[in-house]
Amino acid sequence: MPHLSLGNDETLCDYETKVLALNGTFDHVSWYYSGDYSNIVLIDTIHNQFIADTSGIYIAVVTNGFCSDSSMVVLSFIPCEITAPNVFTPNGDGVNDLFQFTNLEYYSGRRTWWYIIVGEEKSMIIAIIITIGMVII
Repeated sequence: MPHLSLGNDETLCDYETKVLALNGTFDHVSWYYSGDYSNIVLIDTIHNQFIADTSGIYIAVVTNGFCSDSSMVVLSFIPCEITAPNVFTPNGDGVNDLFQFTNLEYYSGRRTWWYIIVGEEKSMIIAIIITIGMVII
C-alpha cells in the first residue's frame, strides 16, 4: 500500500512558492485544490510534484493497483513586507499625522520601541526597532 505525506500545514510569504512532492512510483496521481475550503478542483493528474503559490488546501491522491492513499496540507500565503511611512509630521493638519505599519498584523509577539529626541516645541522619532529584526529609520 502506498504511504503519503505532504507535511505539516505552513504559512509562507506571498512571494514564495512551495514544492509539494510525492516520493515513490504510483500507477495514478491526482492533485486537488480548494481555495475557498468548500469547492475542490482537480488540478493535475500527471506529475509527482506540484508547485503551490496560492492559499488553500492541497490534496494528493495516489493509487498502486487496488491500493490508494491520500494526504492533505493547508498552505497560507501572507504579505510579509512590512512598510512604514518615511514621513511623519503629527501636527494636526491631516497629512502624515499617523505613523502606521502595513502587514504588521501577521507577526505575533510584535513590539516597538520609540526613541524620541525632544526639540524646541516638537518631538522627533529617530528609530523604531521591531522584534523580527528590521530597523526603520
